[in-house]
Parts: sequence; structure tokens; C-alpha cells
Amino acid sequence: MSAMSFAAKTPAALLSVEKKYQSAKTVQMDVSKKLRIPLLEKVRISEGSIKIKKGGKFKWEVTKPEHSLILLTPEAVWAIDYPLDEKDKISVIKSRKPKKNQSPAIVTFLMGQGSLSKNFKVKSSASEGDLEKTELEAKSKNEAVKNMTVNINKKEIIIEKISFEDSMGNQTELEFKNIQFDMPLDKNEFKLKLPKDADINVVD
Repeated sequence: MSAMSFAAKTPAALLSVEKKYQSAKTVQMDVSKKLRIPLLEKVRISEGSIKIKKGGKFKWEVTKPEHSLILLTPEAVWAIDYPLDEKDKISVIKSRKPKKNQSPAIVTFLMGQGSLSKNFKVKSSASEGDLEKTELEAKSKNEAVKNMTVNINKKEIIIEKISFEDSMGNQTELEFKNIQFDMPLDKNEFKLKLPKDADINVVD
């Protein structure tokens, strides 16, 4: 039987999962992304993996249907698009001021550096078995994501799915699987190796 609450109190499950992600030294997970773009009447689906290391290191690599990479370190932010044709150049955008280019609340939360319970207020929360579904609304007008739905597995204390809508009305759904905490990562995991002919654009 499900239980619905419209109180503003932050659910215990959300606080527990925040604590787990914030205390983890490393987090690894598979991620599938579904992006609905109403203006273009299109749905884009991609698959990949996310790897995080405490201290501000974040790597999101998309492997299907195309290859791309987002890499965050304390020194820089990289966005890389790999061409379908190996003869074409790799396209790279680099920001040398990662603090100025603040990451979305969802990314900082997964990195253990942000708090959804502090940046968002609870609109509603529903529990059914081990699953708790919480709807959140941004407290600040400057937040890129205005509304968000978080699905938490209360037994395993993990986030299984996050859904949100941006200011353009695009709807994103992120589903996480095979989540592992505090597993060793290769020492070169967050080091970027690019060919000499890569097309690199640096922004501030």
C-alpha cells in the first residue's frame, strides 16, 4: 500500500541517500538518459557510465549511440565529442574556471558536493515497498532545474532514477544501474589524453 504526504518535511530516505553519496570516496554506475525535446518533437536516448572520485572529479562517458565525454576536475571542465569517422577531428571545449561554470545541482549532488534537500523543497513524497518517489521544487530562481522527481531505493539507499525539466521545457530522465560505492578506480581514470590534431576551444 502506498502512502502519500504533501508535507514540506524532507523524507528520511532522501537524507539517508545524500549522506551515503557525500561520504563515498568513489561512486561508479551505468546510466541511461532519455531526453524529450517537445519543440523538435524528438526523443533522444543514450547510454554510458558515470565515475566519481571524492575531491571534485567527475567523468560521464556516453558510448551509445555516439561517443562523447564530460570530464570535471578541480582544474578544468572538458566536453569532448568523438566523430563517427575516425578521420575527422575530435571536438573539445575546455573551461579553465570550473568554479565559475557551476555544475547543475544533480551533478554536484552525485559528486557528493551538493545537497538536494538544501537546494530544493519537497512538493510531495510517495512510498510503495522499497521505492520512494519524491517531487522537488527549486528554492532559488537561479537554479537551472526548476522541478525534479527522485526515485530512491530505500533498502539499498541508492537513487534509481532522476527526472527533471529545464527552462526550455525539455524533459530529461536519468536511470542508474549497477551502482558501486568505494570501489578502486584506475589512477589514470580522470586524466585526459587527446590527439595532437584535436580541435580544442578554450572558454572562460
